[in-house]
Amino acid sequence: MQFINHLVEQLEQDAELLAQIKANSFEIAKYGKLPDAVKKAIIRALSSYHNLADLLLKNSDKSFEQVLEMVYHLIKTKLQ
Repeated sequence: MQFINHLVEQLEQDAELLAQIKANSFEIAKYGKLPDAVKKAIIRALSSYHNLADLLLKNSDKSFEQVLEMVYHLIKTKLQ
């Protein structure tokens, strides 16, 4: 969970992403800025969380989708 919180902290700096999350369901938001923003946050987290970040960048789309959904819901909850 610490890794996810680290990603959320980075993503909360992006006002456009926050607006997309606030205005849309996950099913819509996952086709907007969210996937690329999360990938960039994962890449920035490589130094601190190398093994997990590497796994998410190289492994299945299902793992990445699960991380996307967790990040989305954490940010959405904070915005309400």
